[in-house]
Amino acid sequence: MKPNYRRRAKLLKLFTFLVLITAAVYITYIGPLLRFLNNYIPDDSDDGEPVLSPGAPVVDLSGYLNPTSTPSPTVTETPDGESTPDPNTTPSTPTPTPVPTPTIPYVPDPKVPGVKHINGKDLRLEPDSINVLMLGVDEIYNNVDSIFIVSISNSKKTIKVVSVPRDAYVPYPENIANLLKSPKYYFKGIFKVNAAFHVGNNILNYQDGIFESKGINFLCSVLDGLLVNVDLTIHDYIRVNFEGFTEIVDIAGGVYVDVPEDMYNSNGKLFLAKGRQFLNSKQALEFVRRRHRYDSNGKMISSSGDPYRKANQLAFLNGCAEQLITVESISKAPQILESLSKNVHHSVNNFSKLSKYMGIAMDYANGKYEVELLLIKGKSVDPVGDRASYVDIIT
Repeated sequence: MKPNYRRRAKLLKLFTFLVLITAAVYITYIGPLLRFLNNYIPDDSDDGEPVLSPGAPVVDLSGYLNPTSTPSPTVTETPDGESTPDPNTTPSTPTPTPVPTPTIPYVPDPKVPGVKHINGKDLRLEPDSINVLMLGVDEIYNNVDSIFIVSISNSKKTIKVVSVPRDAYVPYPENIANLLKSPKYYFKGIFKVNAAFHVGNNILNYQDGIFESKGINFLCSVLDGLLVNVDLTIHDYIRVNFEGFTEIVDIAGGVYVDVPEDMYNSNGKLFLAKGRQFLNSKQALEFVRRRHRYDSNGKMISSSGDPYRKANQLAFLNGCAEQLITVESISKAPQILESLSKNVHHSVNNFSKLSKYMGIAMDYANGKYEVELLLIKGKSVDPVGDRASYVDIIT
């Protein structure tokens, strides 16, 4: 009986050891991985307004692609054969509008190395691209403050990171526009692209798209309509809480960023000096969110606002990728996955997708991809008359 008892004791020890190892692996790797994979945006929309039929366009480009020509003034023939302009169309000399004296000194935005400014109509993506929509969200107000399209071409071995202005004006079709202008739904800025998630999820109950979230599906369709020369298909999305993103910076121990200019606070204190600086998580968050500029006396100077912030965000994301997506960072994968599962919603919901992106990340870490940073610019417009600082990226 003793040999049998000893054998059982050994088997029990082996079983206990395997259980402990399995638990450790699960807690360290599998648990965070499963929580990461099952972290999509739930569909919490109401019934919404049934104003869209399946497959209906969500952007109306007719006013941009076929603009109405300005009518020429009519003329009448006088008895002596000369033409006289119609008195009703004779242009009068407009009274010049006085130009207000600027109270904020004009100082051009600094050029951020590596960031190229382009018009929306000039954007081109490779036909074989894998396109990932990356959103930076203010969780307090639920605003989509940052919109990036990460376009990965395996054939060209390029990664384009495209920043879309959050203030981009969306020319909705008449049925949607009339609904949004109604007192029930209207708020200042509702025709901006950063409100499209809310429009699709909470107002329209949007039915098209491949994702679980109606708001994400609607935003993807809007972006496809705004980028007129790109047949845009979004394959996956990542929605990041920027405050939570600082945890990744903490895990990395900080990141180096090329600061484009001396940055001062409103009290004139130097926040970041120009040049390559090492940023902790608090400094990194302030850097990517800052859009106001001050001089060394604490006086506000001119700033393009959102474009100024987006250029810095592109540079920061590129710097983070260079320092975080490395072969050495594999050892930190459990910590990174755990943080991402708390602060990121995404559509990478199976091992096949995850392994695909891991392969791309490893190729990037080994220098097999070239990165291009593109900031879409546009002209200021006020198409709705609500003075909400819209930007036209179509023309």
